[in-house]
Amino acid sequence: MWSELVPFSKQGLNLEFKSKALVETGVLKIAYELSGEDLSKILLPSPLINPGRVIGLWESTCFEMFIKNSNSDEYLEFNVTSEYTWNVFHFPNKKARLKEYLEIANLGVSAVNSKDKFCLTCWFSVDKLPSYFWSDGKMNIGLTAVIETKENELSYWAIKHADDKPNFHQHDTFIYEL
Repeated sequence: MWSELVPFSKQGLNLEFKSKALVETGVLKIAYELSGEDLSKILLPSPLINPGRVIGLWESTCFEMFIKNSNSDEYLEFNVTSEYTWNVFHFPNKKARLKEYLEIANLGVSAVNSKDKFCLTCWFSVDKLPSYFWSDGKMNIGLTAVIETKENELSYWAIKHADDKPNFHQHDTFIYEL
């Protein structure tokens, strides 16, 4: 089911933004769809020929997903861009330092960018998650994005914002359930 992503604060961008996550035949798929009359103002670079892992993707347009183990504070952060660059990080708790999660060696990414709509999908096998993340058959997920305009202005989008500043690591915002 699609969920609307809303900006942390109104930036004057006229955009519609939605995302969803689903598991099909053991593959977790995450989709983002961005449209609206201000789509042409968004920085969406073309895919690279040889994309790979990059740290710091959140400093520009970046589509993100957080998966929390429903039995602890442990979570994973996924970052992916329109260039098909990506990374996955493991956090044993909210205060933990950034550490790449190497069990996922490759993240599938595809995107379609037209005048009216940008769609990005990424996917990976759920057996690459720690087994206890999926043990009770559900996961708490945060679907989010950082959007950069061509004028270098950033906006922060999520299903829910819970702090007085943008904070995608706030567990109270991981409200999408599989």
